[in-house]
Amino acid sequence: MRGLTVYTTRTDMQLIQAAYTGTISMSNVTAQFGATSPNYHINGVSGGSVNINGNVNIQGNSASALSAQVGGSVSVQTSCTVTLVGTPAFSVGTIYAGAVGSVYLVGGFSGTATGPAYYGYQSGAFLTGGKTIPGSTAGVLASGATFS
Repeated sequence: MRGLTVYTTRTDMQLIQAAYTGTISMSNVTAQFGATSPNYHINGVSGGSVNINGNVNIQGNSASALSAQVGGSVSVQTSCTVTLVGTPAFSVGTIYAGAVGSVYLVGGFSGTATGPAYYGYQSGAFLTGGKTIPGSTAGVLASGATFS
């Protein structure tokens, strides 16, 4: 995906999702919910991988900006920035990793958010290299999740 805006007012779906060993590479993409969603802007699930190879904008409220679950992953590569437009609210965490999902941040974030900075559970892993994760409250690690 390159140079796209992915937008919906629906609240019953992920905006961008790689699943079942699928891979999505993306750059210069805007992921925008038009209404508050209980789902995720960008999600790697069930072995799916999302590779952010260029800057990405996140607009609107959701559960999480970046999510990795059930062995899925999301990677923000070197020199890439995930920009939070406005001050989105994330009910679960700006980044989320659960059930052995992994979020890798070689690049980083720009902007502010409300809600927890991160949420990890069931051996989810965050590899941030010391990057600051936006959020109005501290992150949460449960059930063997790790943050480094």
